[in-house]
Amino acid sequence: MRLSVNQKMVLAERNARDGVDGEGTTRAHEREAVIRRAGGQA
Repeated sequence: MRLSVNQKMVLAERNARDGVDGEGTTRAHEREAVIRRAGGQA
C-alpha cells in the first residue's frame, strides 16, 4: 500500500507530536517513547 503525500504529511506530524520523528525511526523508538511517557525505563 502506498501513502499519498497528504497521508505522509499527517504521519510525519503525528510522529513529531509523539516524539518519534527523525530519519530511520523504527518501532523500537516508538516503544521506547511510549514506555518513557508512561514513567518506565526503556
